[in-house]
Amino acid sequence: ITAAGMGATAELIIGLISSSLEAAQVAELGNRLLLHTLRKSDAEQPKDIADNQGLFDAQVTEAIRLMEETIADPISMADLTDQLGLSTRSLERTFRKVFDDTPARFYKRLRTKRARNMIEETLLPIVDVAVATGFGSVDTMSKAVREEYGLSPAKMRARKKIKLLKYD
Repeated sequence: ITAAGMGATAELIIGLISSSLEAAQVAELGNRLLLHTLRKSDAEQPKDIADNQGLFDAQVTEAIRLMEETIADPISMADLTDQLGLSTRSLERTFRKVFDDTPARFYKRLRTKRARNMIEETLLPIVDVAVATGFGSVDTMSKAVREEYGLSPAKMRARKKIKLLKYD
């Protein structure tokens, strides 16, 4: 059996195993594997990676790598620019052009996204998630998560309490 990739592969697999699952389990599996592949009808057509020239900029790539490596212990923008050998203003201009965002905001969004993943996909205490994502406190992380995703960490975790498969 072959598929076209992306959502088609996951859809094929779900179809093959759905007879062994309850309807709620199939729905949850579909949500986890396929929901991110859907677009709204009025959404812009996805662009090829080649359309984002910033991804070919070595300084942008290095900045993102440094940000990802230091999520648990965030570095200041001054330290980041020193390590990159750029001025703060130069990095800001580049990030505005490529991501329509500031480097600091981009960095915070990386940390917030990691926090969301940890909240939804692990059973780590919320305080440990805050520490692992470089937020100074649970309150600071909660505010960032709520601003970015519209839900508190507790509500975000509660909605993921559905068990995918039950083994007896």
